Amino acid sequence: KQYFKNQIEHFDLTKDHDVKIENNTILHKIIGKSEISANSHHQEAVVTVNDGITISARSLDGCIEAVEIPSKKFVLGFQWHPEMQSYKKDQITTFNPHHAIFKEFVSAANN
Repeated sequence: KQYFKNQIEHFDLTKDHDVKIENNTILHKIIGKSEISANSHHQEAVVTVNDGITISARSLDGCIEAVEIPSKKFVLGFQWHPEMQSYKKDQITTFNPHHAIFKEFVSAANN
């Protein structure tokens, strides 16, 4: 096991941290932002990826927070828990990027 040593607390679901979204990624297309706030609950992290896998987001300390496989219909992987942030009360009147991920997933599953 290789533990990721960082400056951000990634093992506390009660604390959010900023995540930078890479331009020209599926994730960026879905949420339309270059930075979002996300939670984490992990002690380990992806360190490298193989060809065909794109790093789509990193925390400010460099930890890989999201990956995707652009050649597939819909493959996104997260270190954070968008399901725990997709239900916020203001999502009806305010855009919620975590909710948008699930909407896109359902849309891809229906096509």
